[in-house]
Amino acid sequence: MVSMRHAVVSASCEGQVLPLLGGDAACFGRVLIADDLAINRKVLSKLVLRAGLQPVECMDGAECCSLVSSSAPNSWDMILMDLNMPKLDGWQATKQLREWEAENDAQHDPDTPPQSRIPIVACTAEPSGAAPAGCSKDAGQHALECGVDDVVGKPLSYEELCALLRRYVPAWQPAPTTSAKASA
Repeated sequence: MVSMRHAVVSASCEGQVLPLLGGDAACFGRVLIADDLAINRKVLSKLVLRAGLQPVECMDGAECCSLVSSSAPNSWDMILMDLNMPKLDGWQATKQLREWEAENDAQHDPDTPPQSRIPIVACTAEPSGAAPAGCSKDAGQHALECGVDDVVGKPLSYEELCALLRRYVPAWQPAPTTSAKASA
């Protein structure tokens, strides 16, 4: 079972593989937020909730990798990954997650659903800033080479999150707004 100590959800959703439902569903698609700063996790969690998805927070790349690898296949719709974190940074966490996905594909049990590639979006304060020591690329370029699908700057706006969800999670639909619900 997945450790949900950082989850921003009701206990009734814990441990479930959650479908993309958007709107008023009790449990909906999940986005894993990996950032060492609590304020950044809180801001991203609010955006994800507003988009009709369940945010799950973790504080570093090691915890992110642990949550993903201990989850049922296809438990995560997207990962929003900070690059500069303690223990395991976003670059190394992404590499480990991509290796884990490749291993799972190679050892796939035909009786279970295969693990889909999880879209990983690097969220960084300086997309063109410095990459780890010994790397000649900028942070964003190095992140792409490590396996992230996209690189965005902080702070991330709601509109940017929606664009990312439309691009990488085709089944996602925006949650209805209050005014749309009232007119229905």
